[in-house]
Amino acid sequence: MKFHWGTGIFIFLGLFILTLGFVLYKSRQVDNTLVMEKYYEEDLAYQSKFEKMDNYIKLSRKINFIQALQEGKIDLVFPYDAEKKHKGTVTLYRPNDKNLDKVMEIRLEKDSIMTVPTKDLESGQWRMKVDWTWGGVPMYTEHKFVNP
Repeated sequence: MKFHWGTGIFIFLGLFILTLGFVLYKSRQVDNTLVMEKYYEEDLAYQSKFEKMDNYIKLSRKINFIQALQEGKIDLVFPYDAEKKHKGTVTLYRPNDKNLDKVMEIRLEKDSIMTVPTKDLESGQWRMKVDWTWGGVPMYTEHKFVNP
């Protein structure tokens, strides 16, 4: 039997339809929901977040993020002033899974240090969001890290 051009077209179209079906099947398995529940409200509140970030940039002493991989922790060294108190939250944000996010109140130990445990966190990329007030001035900063 001779290979005819009509047979080639039929084989090509059949493979094309099978490929499209496979791509459609795989695309249905991907979770494409937004990570934030209230995305629109977050977007509207961005101006206040921007002002907090600007306040942080103006600080002469910033937060030092010291990651100790072997010990499974990150130490946040806040600027110290006996007159001013730190209040706020530290959020461990996982960009690809909102169920893994954790929120902690800022509780400083000696020398204005807060220890954040990372042993129980999933491996991968994380973002630490620090939203706090210091002496009545609201501030915000983020720190990206990879947990082994």
